[in-house]
Amino acid sequence: MKTKMKILLLCVLFCLAVFAAGILTGKAFTKTSPSAFTDTKNETSLQNQTKTEYTDYSFIKAAPGIKPDMLSASYWTRSNKTDLLFTMKEISEFNLNNPLFVEYTTNTSGFKRKLFMQNLPEFIGKDIIVNLINPDQIKDFENNKESIYINGIVPAKNYWDFVKANLNLNNVPDSVIPRYAVCLQQQVGKIFPVDDFASTDPDEFFINDFISAEIMPFAGVVILHESADGKWYYVLNGSYCCWVKKDTLAVCSNKEEWLAACSPYNFLIVTGNKLVLDETALPAQTSGMILPMGTKMRLTESPSENVGGRSSWGCYCVEIPCRKPGGNELDWEQVLIPVSEDVHVGYLPMTSGSVIEQAFKTLGHVYGYGGSLSSNDCSGTVNQIYACYGFELPRNARAIAELADLGKFNSTFMTTGKKKDLMKKMLPGVLLYMDGHLMIYLGTDAGKPYVISSCATCILPGHKLSDIYKAYCVFVCDMDMLRKNGNTWLKDISFILWKEF
Repeated sequence: MKTKMKILLLCVLFCLAVFAAGILTGKAFTKTSPSAFTDTKNETSLQNQTKTEYTDYSFIKAAPGIKPDMLSASYWTRSNKTDLLFTMKEISEFNLNNPLFVEYTTNTSGFKRKLFMQNLPEFIGKDIIVNLINPDQIKDFENNKESIYINGIVPAKNYWDFVKANLNLNNVPDSVIPRYAVCLQQQVGKIFPVDDFASTDPDEFFINDFISAEIMPFAGVVILHESADGKWYYVLNGSYCCWVKKDTLAVCSNKEEWLAACSPYNFLIVTGNKLVLDETALPAQTSGMILPMGTKMRLTESPSENVGGRSSWGCYCVEIPCRKPGGNELDWEQVLIPVSEDVHVGYLPMTSGSVIEQAFKTLGHVYGYGGSLSSNDCSGTVNQIYACYGFELPRNARAIAELADLGKFNSTFMTTGKKKDLMKKMLPGVLLYMDGHLMIYLGTDAGKPYVISSCATCILPGHKLSDIYKAYCVFVCDMDMLRKNGNTWLKDISFILWKEF
């Protein structure tokens, strides 16, 4: 009996020893492999932590002095998110009081006159058209002290003769009848009717000196002239004129049809940085089209149950301008926009927080001079953001800065200290301007004002003025960035566009 008890006791002790060893081994293994015995809750926590580190810290570059959390719109909208910058009524009055126009000089008086796209005369004189086309620009290129490269090489001797001939100035009639058209896609207008890339640097690939400005999809333009090769139209688009490819326009039968097409009563607006239309199983002119922020699309009043061979469930149905088969006349194509896309029925309310959120949707995207690269430059980016609220702004940054109804507070001769004090009072979303560059004010943090903008080049704080940093993107920065003249961005701010000033 005693022997059996001893054997039983030894068995119990052996089992306890094995159990204890297992616990110790498990603890040791857990120390070296923390994920091996983690429960589901802890595992999820680790995954979220990893995601946070990836989003905010680990792999994202930023301008000098920018903390990772500053790359989020929410960082700048904590206190003023719902404050209105402009009411819908104020924006409507702004557009009414600031109609877009181009200027020309008459040969007889020499005075500058304005041509308003929405209120054109029935006939426009030949001298006005020639003045707008401005063939003297060719001489400016020819007489440029720096060499001009065309597509990276020195142009042939007869190149500029070809360009001038394609302007087709001899065939401008004495009285031009304006024709109204709708642009069918995002594109860049040119100062000459050519596809070429011009620059003073043969290795330049961002800034094409032949680009005039961007034309938004479905924008209304007025046709004033045609090139000699029959491939280009010279058009008026609000605050500028340019050459565009003929096959990118749909011509309206009259001005009334044009106005109805360009100013729909019910519309959907793209509020994401870009909207890519679905590819379609059936043939469609709009399949896969890219629409930038601010694009307006006419909502279908009576949407069909079936569009393009598929159900319209869960979608907005819009009508997008296109061409009639075999011609250039305006036609319409029904397109489905999923409700999950970043779009909005009508204009957005223009709160401080909303403008910042829209601006941050462009963060990191490529700089596109004059709307090239399916992107935009400083003024173009502001145009697209402000278009979400109904603003019709001129294309040029300087022209925007000088609009009194936006604020137009001249800060050229103010000290940097005074500018900082004023900016502390401002709402995020206000525009700031220095010569050649337009920015959106984000707010002041630890005494420093910050902005977001689409910028080509800059000089980093503490660097030599000859050390040009090629950014070519939309980025957030403080205003200690330097300019070629040695001044900081803050010192060179010449206009603050806040209506309260």
